[in-house]
Amino acid sequence: MMNIEKIKSSKPFIYFLSKKEIFWTLIVCVFIISLPFYDWSWLITEKLKSNLPVIITLLTFLIGVFIVWFVVRSIIGKRYSLKIEKLTFGGMNILFNTTSTLYINSVLSFLDTKRSLFIIREEYDNFSEVLDSYYQTYTFFRQEMKILDPIRDKELYDFTNDLLMIINKFLTKHQNNYRRWYKFISESKNPLPNEDGKYFYDTPIGSVQKLYYDYEVIISGFKEVNNFFSDQVKTKFNVNIEKWDW
Repeated sequence: MMNIEKIKSSKPFIYFLSKKEIFWTLIVCVFIISLPFYDWSWLITEKLKSNLPVIITLLTFLIGVFIVWFVVRSIIGKRYSLKIEKLTFGGMNILFNTTSTLYINSVLSFLDTKRSLFIIREEYDNFSEVLDSYYQTYTFFRQEMKILDPIRDKELYDFTNDLLMIINKFLTKHQNNYRRWYKFISESKNPLPNEDGKYFYDTPIGSVQKLYYDYEVIISGFKEVNNFFSDQVKTKFNVNIEKWDW
């Protein structure tokens, strides 16, 4: 059995099809699949039987041509999609989704695990790890938005650009300074300043981070990101943030 695993990527392998193309593709597939299970002998004449090998060869060739045309046509017309997660004889999934639907579903799955974008808990969240998460988010959206058509999906496309600007602004202002400070403080063998002789390893992360010289400024930056995601991103992608009310 042919078995080609999905290429690991942040987005699926996608072709774009029209409803009519999908309909006729399904008809052909159903007919081919039914051949071993249904008696089509009433359609076959003696003349047809004698030419059956030629017909099978011709059909195989036409199917190959159709698949090539299918792929080329799908690249030109970005409307509906065929998503192949694992290519086997039975592993092809046809999704009746527009590009915007695929994008929204992908974003929702991603954001469902990104609490710090919506709610920062300065007493418990390690800011260094949060910065990693924000950068991962920036990279994710920059890649995923490639599926969108700037004209047809203009609203989502523009909104994603606004989202990227918010994250980029935060990372540009805070990432480098905080990482340098955190690296120094976490690797230091000396007691922490203003912590009664305690060291980095036996001090709660919330208390350590309050020693950062621009603590109030970075907290303000986190709040700005949180407000944008809670007020706009939550609604746009229907993210359930109530589950993080603890």
